[in-house]
Amino acid sequence: YIDSNGKIVIKPAFDLAGPFTNGLAEVLIGRQVGVIDRSGKIKVPPQFGRALPFTKDILLVQEGEWTSGFFQGHERLDALAASSYFLQNAGLYHISGYWVIRPGLSQVRTFDKDRIWAKSHRDSGFGLLASNGRWIIGPQLEYGDYYSTSDDRAVVRKQFDGATYSGAIDGTGRLV
Repeated sequence: YIDSNGKIVIKPAFDLAGPFTNGLAEVLIGRQVGVIDRSGKIKVPPQFGRALPFTKDILLVQEGEWTSGFFQGHERLDALAASSYFLQNAGLYHISGYWVIRPGLSQVRTFDKDRIWAKSHRDSGFGLLASNGRWIIGPQLEYGDYYSTSDDRAVVRKQFDGATYSGAIDGTGRLV
């Protein structure tokens, strides 16, 4: 890692290194990823296939070994906010070493800095999941979009009695 002046601030020691989010960055060492802080100290040892910083303490992780979805030579570790993620058996993991929500999520999308849209293997719809592992809106939506702070709304879609309805929710998950 280098600073804006080009000075090395964390010495090269990783096979791949992702961007910092909330003071944490995902790093690849061998075939597994872990997480470092801004000083380069390993906060979570390499033990996962992915370990995406979600909040300052919570990671969205996938167990197993890292595999690239990019052409050889173009591999990278994108941040969670970069796109939707289709992770097999993802969970929320606290950097101090315990599961907040055990693996079982199959798709996630950023909502805001403390919440994500998530779909589990056992549920057919998306729900709004807080970083503490509690569902704000249980998995029931066909679609949930990102949260716009400019208008404090997120677009949602749900099927009910054979019809599809669209609407908006506020940051608490209340239909507005």
